[in-house]
Amino acid sequence: MDRQLPGSKLLLTCLLLSIEGGYLDAYTYVTRDGVFANAQTANIVKLAMNFQAHNMAKCMQLLIPVSAFILGVLVALIIESHHTKYGIRHIRRSVLLVEIAALVTVAFLPEQYNTAANCLVSFVCAMQMEAFKTFVGQVLTTTVSTGNLRKFVEFLYKAIMEHDQEALKTAGIYLVVILSFMTGAYIGYGISVQYGFKSIFIPVVLLVIGLAVITYQQYRYQA
Repeated sequence: MDRQLPGSKLLLTCLLLSIEGGYLDAYTYVTRDGVFANAQTANIVKLAMNFQAHNMAKCMQLLIPVSAFILGVLVALIIESHHTKYGIRHIRRSVLLVEIAALVTVAFLPEQYNTAANCLVSFVCAMQMEAFKTFVGQVLTTTVSTGNLRKFVEFLYKAIMEHDQEALKTAGIYLVVILSFMTGAYIGYGISVQYGFKSIFIPVVLLVIGLAVITYQQYRYQA
């Protein structure tokens, strides 16, 4: 393992967060009204459609998760602005702590608070998307797969057309991250169906492990 690589940018950390990201999508879909809370594309499209149809009540309802996502990005930026002098590992550790607290809260929200639960998940995913952008020198997302899939195809094409071994290696990294996200969704669906709301403690455990990895690497490099 490269001793110069911060724990927050290790591929292991990326894979843990990708599994957690896929799991959260499956969790909210199964237990929280069939919603995919990780990204806001669908909500924004629905918002525009309902605005055109003059359905203001639905628009206000859709603005809630979108606003939660925006707030998540802002909180991550605020944490970054207050921790810049301490380095990216401290920023990412703080973000993970907030994420853990938010997801534990979701576990205890009953069905009538599904909107609040989905908003908290959207908030968590926004924070994670903003704070965790790069791993092993690559731009990798852990809460959605569209960008990762595009980059996988780009690097695979380059590897084939230019016989570039480094591009092939990078394509492999993107593929592993995509498969990790799928694995999280696969596991999340099965466990959520069986255990309901409390199944969200699995991604909490993944975040705790990620926090432990980052913390261990921090003290290891300081030693």
